[in-house]
Order: sequence, then C-alpha cells, then structure tokens
Amino acid sequence: EYSMNQHSYGALAMPYWDWTSSPTSDVILPALALQGEWTNGPLPSPPGGVTKRHFPNYPSKHPELKTTDYFRGLVKTSFKQTNYVQFNQQIVQPHNMIHVLVGKDMSTIQYAAYDPIFYLHHSYVDLQFA
Repeated sequence: EYSMNQHSYGALAMPYWDWTSSPTSDVILPALALQGEWTNGPLPSPPGGVTKRHFPNYPSKHPELKTTDYFRGLVKTSFKQTNYVQFNQQIVQPHNMIHVLVGKDMSTIQYAAYDPIFYLHHSYVDLQFA
C-alpha cells in the first residue's frame, strides 16, 4: 500500500472484507465480491475455467459458524494475547474458517488465491496484524 501511494497521484487504500461486521448477524460476502471481475477468477486449468464458491459453507449442526459475533469473538481473543506467537496461533482460526465458509475453491490451498475474494480476505487479515 505504501509503495502504491508513492507512485500514485492520490492516496490509495487496499479494499478489504471485514467478516466481523455486517448489516445482519450473518457473515455476508461484501458487495464488491459480487460485482464484475470480482465474482470469480480464472483458473490455470482447465483452460477457460473460473473459480467457484459455495457460500455459506458451514455444517448445519454448527450455525454459529456463520455469525459475525462468532468471528468477532475469535478476533477479540486473538487481540488479548500477550505475544506474537500466541496471537498468530489464535488469529489463524478465524482466517482458516473463512476459507472454509466461502467454500469450493477458497477452501483449497491450490486454488484459493485464484478467487478474487481471497485478496479481500487477506487484506483484512493483514490489517489485523498491523
């Protein structure tokens, strides 16, 4: 972000998806992720393939996994840690769970970064580390 601002004509900010906050109590995809080229990304194979999502992808016996309160609690627990190692051990839980919640390609290591929502998600995780 700093480098981008050094080479631009104005201030830039990275968009992010705050999955601890939404107009409802459910985690919802950000509006940006539902528009144009943000809806899916090209896959390396098969040729012409695009990323897919299955949102929300949570076990029916654990409906709390789709609520912002649940994720907000996990992040608060992370911020209460007294050192980096403990913080990292805690923050990885909601990070990984969002990958699973989005589902399909976002829940696989080899294809997650091809989905544009990956960058909105990781920009938010980066903000938590800042």
